[in-house]
Amino acid sequence: MSDHEALAQLLGAYLNQDWSDDYVDIWAGIDEFISDERILAGRVREEVNSVLVEYPSEAALRVLLTTELHSGYWPGDGPFAHRDWLREVADYIDSRLVGE
Repeated sequence: MSDHEALAQLLGAYLNQDWSDDYVDIWAGIDEFISDERILAGRVREEVNSVLVEYPSEAALRVLLTTELHSGYWPGDGPFAHRDWLREVADYIDSRLVGE
C-alpha cells in the first residue's frame, strides 16, 4: 500500500490514463472520487502537503505522480505545474467537502 493512499486512489483509479474516456474533465473525475471515497477525499490535503515536502523538485514530483501513483493527467509544463495543480486539487476537494 502506498504511503499516499488517497492520492494513489484518486490518481490511479479516477485520473489514470483513461480519465478522458470516462469524464468530461478532471473535475468530474474528482467529483466522483469525492462521492465514492469520502474518507480518502478527506485525507487528500494532508497527503498533498506531505508530498510537496517529500518531493521538493518538480521533476521528482512528476515522476511520483505519473510512475508511482499512475496519474494520467498532465497539468502542463512550467516550473511548478504539478505542485500548483496538486494544491488546486486539494483546494477543490476541501471546498466540496465543506459545501456538503
